[in-house]
Amino acid sequence: LFAVALFFIPSVLTSNPTITITPESALVDEELNLEIKQLHPLEEISLEATSKDQHGVKWSSKQYFIADSKGNLKIFNPLSLIYSMEPHNDSVGLFTPPFSSLEIQLKGYNKKGSLICKNTFQRKLFNDDIEQQFIDNGDIKAWLCMPKEIKSSIVVVSLSGSNGGYSGTRARLLASKGIPSLALAYFGK
Repeated sequence: LFAVALFFIPSVLTSNPTITITPESALVDEELNLEIKQLHPLEEISLEATSKDQHGVKWSSKQYFIADSKGNLKIFNPLSLIYSMEPHNDSVGLFTPPFSSLEIQLKGYNKKGSLICKNTFQRKLFNDDIEQQFIDNGDIKAWLCMPKEIKSSIVVVSLSGSNGGYSGTRARLLASKGIPSLALAYFGK
């Protein structure tokens, strides 16, 4: 009986946690499923998400979780890890994503601060198959974003905020969903 108990102790004391993210690549607003398996039962971990904006500034967030009695952890609102990111540089105000996709690295740490698991996933800001056409007739400057397959009989006019310019990211995302969109620069460049 003692030999059998010694045989099972190492498997209980060691674990090789894995982070599973599905889908690994999708549009930025699509549902994300995140699970961590093979933790110790009721293990407390911190999960850190990091990414870089288009200027190379690192952004990150950290949240704390407890595994269930089987050593598994399902994150029910994983997008909050992305939405709660803060810059490492205090001079940056808003996150400006890279042009086409966002790479996010997740790292899991145990209570002692040791890295126990990691994974990387991407969120695209738009699909590659949309058509974009720049319109400049003097007074009107805009980007027309057309989906490969039109799923809407309306066209959305996307306006930027108080900084002016184009809201191209929003228009491209809408076109990726099948909605023709016009990113209109109603002032500014």
